[in-house]
Formats: sequence, structure tokens, C-alpha cells
Amino acid sequence: MIRGPKRYRDLMDRLLANSVPVHRGHVVNGEPSECWEWIGNRDHHGYGRVTLRIDGKHKKVRAHRIAAKEFAGIEFDGDRDTWEHHCRNTACIHPNHGEPMPNVKNAGGRRNGGQR
Repeated sequence: MIRGPKRYRDLMDRLLANSVPVHRGHVVNGEPSECWEWIGNRDHHGYGRVTLRIDGKHKKVRAHRIAAKEFAGIEFDGDRDTWEHHCRNTACIHPNHGEPMPNVKNAGGRRNGGQR
């Protein structure tokens, strides 16, 4: 079970409260789409981090993974264990700005300068 702190109504409220809309030129379905840029804690790669109580233990989880699950119902597993940011903004938690991707394919794209 995943729970957020008591000061937020729910986990979605916590995610939205810790992000701001920023337009960086990204387009979804032909329309401009703002990134939801994480303003909370970030790791050394710039990805947002959230500390959650999961199964009775505090764990640090990347904010975009939690947002993908909470807003779009996307689950991560061994076959699809990374998130491809189409907007190229690691701080973005907008679930429409990326998709789950196998780790090997995602790493291969980074080695080739981000080209796919």
C-alpha cells in the first residue's frame, strides 16, 4: 500500500502541489503541452524524488513513476522498467510526456545521443 503524508488529500494532490506547469516547447497530439516540473527533492540526474511509505517502509521513488501510476494507471515491471521522457525534461512528471520502456532500449537510445 502506498500512502502520502497527512497534509495532502491524496497522492495526486501531493504530486500536483510539488510541481509547476512550465512550457518548454513540447507538443502532444499537435497541441502545446506544459511539463509538470517537479519542484521538490531531485536526485543527481534531475529526476524528482518522493519518499513514500510502501509496505510499512519508507522508500524513495522517482516522482514521474508515481505520477504515471496515479494519473494514468501505468504500472512498471521488469519488462518495462524505465520511463522515456519524450519532452527530454527529467524533472517532468506529466504522464502524457513519456511512456514506459524496457531498460535496455532506453539505455541504447542514450548511448546514441538520445536518437531513436
